[in-house]
Amino acid sequence: MNAKRLLILVFLFNIFIFYSQDLGKINGRLILNDLDSKESVSQKTYVIVKSKTYIDSVKVDSNLKFEFTNIVSDTIRLYLSPRSYPNNIFYRFYLNKGETKNLNLPYSPNCPYGKSDTCPICCKKDYVIPIVYGLIMNEQGKEADMKNYKSGGCVISDCQPKLFCKRDETEF
Repeated sequence: MNAKRLLILVFLFNIFIFYSQDLGKINGRLILNDLDSKESVSQKTYVIVKSKTYIDSVKVDSNLKFEFTNIVSDTIRLYLSPRSYPNNIFYRFYLNKGETKNLNLPYSPNCPYGKSDTCPICCKKDYVIPIVYGLIMNEQGKEADMKNYKSGGCVISDCQPKLFCKRDETEF
């Protein structure tokens, strides 16, 4: 009976070794644009990994690093929560069998827009106009004159430019 158990254990161990050699790993680190928020980011930020057969999440550590192990070769989608500003970015890549992916991901926990009414390029206010989102109408129900506004489109998010400099053609 002991020989039979030993044989089963050896068999299972070999299967484990065979399959574990094909599994990949993801090592990563968040790169902050605002180092003052490092402590807050390390306490609140999670990294989420998804594939067709795998979903997992980990909290970043105090050095803003994260790690996923034992991932089957597949197309991987990686998300950050809370989101990164100004765009909610996700990363997509293919993880090969046995591959270790090392990632350095830019991360901004704060929306960069709406902090100043001065153009960041020319440092002036005289050609700055507001960006208006949605359908812009005048009092008569017709489309408004766009000389004093810039249309931002119909999609409204929690982080988008609020002003436009006509001189430098830049949104901020």
